[in-house]
Amino acid sequence: MTRDSLRQFEGQLVIFNGRLADVSRPRNDTRDYLLTTVRCWSWDGDSAMPLSLAPDAAVDHAWLRLNLTDQPRTELLQRVEGVATVGWYTRANGSVDLGLRSHPAVNLDDVLARLHEARTTTPRAELIDQLERLVHNFTAPGHYGYSQHLKASEVLKELNTYRARLLRSQAAEERIKATAKPGRRATSAGSFRDLLKSA
Repeated sequence: MTRDSLRQFEGQLVIFNGRLADVSRPRNDTRDYLLTTVRCWSWDGDSAMPLSLAPDAAVDHAWLRLNLTDQPRTELLQRVEGVATVGWYTRANGSVDLGLRSHPAVNLDDVLARLHEARTTTPRAELIDQLERLVHNFTAPGHYGYSQHLKASEVLKELNTYRARLLRSQAAEERIKATAKPGRRATSAGSFRDLLKSA
């Protein structure tokens, strides 16, 4: 039986949520995951998508295909969430059905929560490096970021703004160290704030 409720989304992006029930053996560079109680929300690749809303499609089960490099860190019976394209696949017996082809994706709400905590516990250079890797992965072709509350493009803009502010602050401190005379205090709090403003 085909996943009839998915037919309207053929070739389109969806955000999916389902419970991991089984895992197939690797085939070439991919592996298939059987999800049960699957819910899908139609998505344009940018808009906020509150998953508390009723799903646009719900099926009792569906197969999810992932690249081996994008395996979920999830155990059986736990829920899996992400971004996928709905498309046809061929079963071992030659019949066809609709399934989900996963894309590399990040839940931006989780990312923002981790960054909020890391601001006071992570060295600035390490935080800058994390932001650079996140923005690079987020903007790579075929990669997606999604949020229940914000447009993905808005989150990307805020991440770039925060990264730029950290880089300016880092550059200001380096200039202070470079101009400080040995044996003397590098700068007052007031002049440090002035440097940050001019950075």
